[in-house]
Amino acid sequence: MNISPLAAQSSGVQTFLNANQRVEESANKIAQSSVSGSITDLASSLTDLKVAEQQAGAAVKIIEAESTQIGTLLDLQA
Repeated sequence: MNISPLAAQSSGVQTFLNANQRVEESANKIAQSSVSGSITDLASSLTDLKVAEQQAGAAVKIIEAESTQIGTLLDLQA
């Protein structure tokens, strides 16, 4: 049975990629807010950045847990 590490960790990796996308979008909004001077947009974008940070941290924990589970499965099959 072949197990691709990337496929096995897809939920953690996908979560991390979503967090990265959120950071990029927030950074673009912050840049636009600084040009337009909108404080509301700036506050919302900074909040989104913090949410993305938490999401990335959760993704790392998911990847670590999945990696441990895969290691255990491989040990059981050996």
